[in-house]
Amino acid sequence: MIVGIWLGSRLVLLLLASILAGLIPNQQPMGVLDRFTRWDGGWYRSIAEHGYELRGPDQQSNLAFFPLYPILGRVASILFLGNSQSGLLLISNLAFLVALIYVYRLGRLEFDAESGRRALIYMALFPFAVFFAALYSESLFVALAAAAFFYARQRNWPAALGLGALLPVTRVMGLAIIPALLWEWWEERRQHGDRSLAALFDRRALALGVLVVPLALFMLFLWWRFGDPLAFSTLVQKNWDRRTTLPWGTIALGLDVLARLPDSRYVKAIAWLDMGTIGLVLAMLPLVWRRLGVSYTLFVVTVFFLATFTSLDPAKGLPTASIGRYLMTAFPVFLVLGDLGRRRWLHYPVLTLFAALFGPVAIYYFATIWVG
Repeated sequence: MIVGIWLGSRLVLLLLASILAGLIPNQQPMGVLDRFTRWDGGWYRSIAEHGYELRGPDQQSNLAFFPLYPILGRVASILFLGNSQSGLLLISNLAFLVALIYVYRLGRLEFDAESGRRALIYMALFPFAVFFAALYSESLFVALAAAAFFYARQRNWPAALGLGALLPVTRVMGLAIIPALLWEWWEERRQHGDRSLAALFDRRALALGVLVVPLALFMLFLWWRFGDPLAFSTLVQKNWDRRTTLPWGTIALGLDVLARLPDSRYVKAIAWLDMGTIGLVLAMLPLVWRRLGVSYTLFVVTVFFLATFTSLDPAKGLPTASIGRYLMTAFPVFLVLGDLGRRRWLHYPVLTLFAALFGPVAIYYFATIWVG
């Protein structure tokens, strides 16, 4: 069943990339793999091929991107005679299979097998799910996060902490795993009768420090090589035209776009998708709290905060740019949706809506029309 969902979604995307994207006029000729390699994919590919490079203080640079995904892609490229593009796409798609496996296991653990299956279908057909197959790090992020949660819930702390430590060097939102695993650790101590906060600081709890070791090493590398341990943040703020607006400011800017732009502008449709994803996560947050508990809620809240902490300068583009893509990594939302989907009156409308939006967004992406 899991392999079927994974393989079916890959085949649909391959069909869209190879045939239907050609329906968009005035495109440059390109191979199928190139259609999966857009925008951020070029930066990841440059890291895999040449390492980190600082182009100049006022230019965009690959220092804004985290190292784990391109490192794995570089290793996988050995299978393709050094072709980093093929290696990175292999990692993306295998990681999505792993993500489906662990999201299903969590769905079965927290609810039941049918809820887990529905969660996978919703995730594979989410409007921005093309990025799980593209040369982006989202699929690796969800694979690591879901696996870390699963092993934490099983109290397999070496596996949970080892996987969790890799998240902050995959995407900045990987920091969301830290409060989630801290809570799970404290919950285990409470179950053993220790209800004090001091349980977080006993000798065994020192192992939690491993969660920040890879990120600390990456920051030391940036400091040694480029003189700025926070280069990944500095460059995004400076050269990607992003500003600190905090979640409520970002939402206000998104609502302003919806009110101001004419319906004829395609970017307004993308804004609707971004704002719809924001609305979905906010609407599901109380249900994540009630049905899954504190650790899952902490993860979703932190992902949401980091995703909406900054916004694109409205003078430069869509303020909510990429936020829908960022938020689809909050996999507990899909777990709860999977449980709610036992109600047919909810399941079929959600499935229809996701599927109806999935195809056009993917076609736009493959046709080099920006979607996130």
